[in-house]
Amino acid sequence: MAQQVLRSIDTVVTHQALIAGQVADGLSGGPTLYPFTVELRYQTGVGQPPRLYPLTPRLEPSGLFVFPEAPTTAFPRLSPGETLALRLSVSAPRYQAQEIDVTLTDADLTLVEQTLDAGALTATAFVLDAPLLEQTFALLPEPVHLGGRVVSADDPEQPIANAEVRVTAPEARGPVTTDVNGFFTLQTLPVAEEVTVQVSAPPDFEQRVTTVRLDYRQPINQVAIALEPA
Repeated sequence: MAQQVLRSIDTVVTHQALIAGQVADGLSGGPTLYPFTVELRYQTGVGQPPRLYPLTPRLEPSGLFVFPEAPTTAFPRLSPGETLALRLSVSAPRYQAQEIDVTLTDADLTLVEQTLDAGALTATAFVLDAPLLEQTFALLPEPVHLGGRVVSADDPEQPIANAEVRVTAPEARGPVTTDVNGFFTLQTLPVAEEVTVQVSAPPDFEQRVTTVRLDYRQPINQVAIALEPA
């Protein structure tokens, strides 16, 4: 019987997951409402604006991202004591962008010889001890505004002027006063899934406290509030 011999061959790893992470909506914990982008930049010199680093990320609708590239060519070879300063930025429409600074050392970028299984063969390759970074980003939506109208519960066509409208939770905002047509706008609400709104118009109407769930797809959320006569 012929004896099967396993032999070692040299191979080149063309794609390795070098930097990876997850992007999520900071309120819901799920995917962002709109597609996100991830950028990796580097500083070319003192006083110079950062430039895009030549690595292209792969993005998944679930929020996963990864920068894959050949480990032998993705980064420069550093001398002992040298570092590579990078900046990882994440953004999405109607979200507050986030970024972190990443410093890679010569030790981080040292290639390690590794033996890989390739079916009936074994392959020797040089790879990085990667991912070099795994980072989770929880993006908070940009604040929205609340606009609306205060009317009488007995007659929805009757506006209530000079009513005080305020947000009491999770953080205080206002108060603002309704105009002659009962309209109001509260600027820059707390970033939360819902807010508590208090409306007062003494002595003719009862105070009302209501909860408004915010829709971050709309820069201005609209609400109608009816007050009961006192």
